[in-house]
Amino acid sequence: MNFLNAIPVVSQIKSAVEAACGNPQAALETQIEFADACSAIPVLSQLKSGVQAACGDMEAARKTQEDFSKQCIGVSQLRSLTEHAMGDSAAALSTQKEFLNGPGMAQASVVTGVVAGPALAAAGIAAAGFGAGGITAGSWAAGLMSSYGGSVGAGSLCAVLQSAGAAGIGAGTSAVAATVGGAVGLGGAKAVEVFDT
Repeated sequence: MNFLNAIPVVSQIKSAVEAACGNPQAALETQIEFADACSAIPVLSQLKSGVQAACGDMEAARKTQEDFSKQCIGVSQLRSLTEHAMGDSAAALSTQKEFLNGPGMAQASVVTGVVAGPALAAAGIAAAGFGAGGITAGSWAAGLMSSYGGSVGAGSLCAVLQSAGAAGIGAGTSAVAATVGGAVGLGGAKAVEVFDT
């Protein structure tokens, strides 16, 4: 499975682009993969299971619930802990492996990256020496500023970073940081998948 197809919104945008570019089969495949992967998403998995049960497919509804309990980040960890506490270490390990290799890991990694990205960007800017009181003497920021030869132009990297350090990062910078954080999170999920194989 393509991990992008497991991420809400991203998979829907991907499917729309595929359809708009004249590839309805790829768009349908993306939607099918998302429907399979949504078992790790709390509200969507319950809706999926309810529809399956309402259509009389009780086995599929049961499987969706089981997948949810093994793939949703919080629920899977509680399940694994309970299995281990009840003396079934093999089942606990199996639940952990399914979580790590399933869509839940990718979804959790992307969400973590999106949430942490802006905070890490702001912390990095401050750590570099760009702050509310100006540029910190002897810092990396001071070195960057001195490289401008005493004339820091508006819109330059130094000016933008100092503005962010003094006033906080804006919506645009937050969006970029969230996007980069999400991409890093997805890369981390893929690294876990490769490492586990």
